[in-house]
Amino acid sequence: MVNHPTLAKLQARLNEMQHRVEEVEAGGRPHLEMQARYTYLTPQLGFATPSGSLPIVVNNNYQAGLVLEQALATFGRLHWGRQAAELQVRAVEQELVRERERLDYQVAMAYSRLQTARQSIEVAQLSLQARERLLKDLTAREKAGT
Repeated sequence: MVNHPTLAKLQARLNEMQHRVEEVEAGGRPHLEMQARYTYLTPQLGFATPSGSLPIVVNNNYQAGLVLEQALATFGRLHWGRQAAELQVRAVEQELVRERERLDYQVAMAYSRLQTARQSIEVAQLSLQARERLLKDLTAREKAGT
């Protein structure tokens, strides 16, 4: 029963729901982002002056940035999202327990029917043996003439 497909499917759903709780919690954690960019412009952009060209943008442009984000107020979105995800986990856990109990019941009933069938076969065999003895006794009486 451990390898039953329904139980495996429910266990996979339970794992998914547990990870969904972690996913919701991640929205409230700090987020660090790093950006880097390089551009090369040709021809170089400049501003024409009487004494020569004054560059506005140079050929090689480098940009780097680091962004740290932290949610300060989510107006309940994270709290209620986490609570909903936890309730989903509990619902799937209950479904898993219910399915295990249903399978246990089915196995117990099948075992009970098997035992009843075995006892019925034993009773039938004993009845057959009794009738065979009766037939043997009647055959012997008939030969004796009684």
